Amino acid sequence: MGKKKHGRYEEPKERVNISLTLTAIARLDLKASQAGVSRSELIEMMARQENLHISDPERQLLGK
Repeated sequence: MGKKKHGRYEEPKERVNISLTLTAIARLDLKASQAGVSRSELIEMMARQENLHISDPERQLLGK
């Protein structure tokens, strides 16, 4: 059986592991909560630059 396609993106998702500091995890959780999405979805949105409401200082930290 092939991987299930994610409805929003029309392509399957892959599981990845990342290492973050506790501070980064807390900030990621806060941003995800504010956006009403999961950690995974927030990272997906960041990578795709979709509908992010990020302050200018945070945008500079993220590289744009």
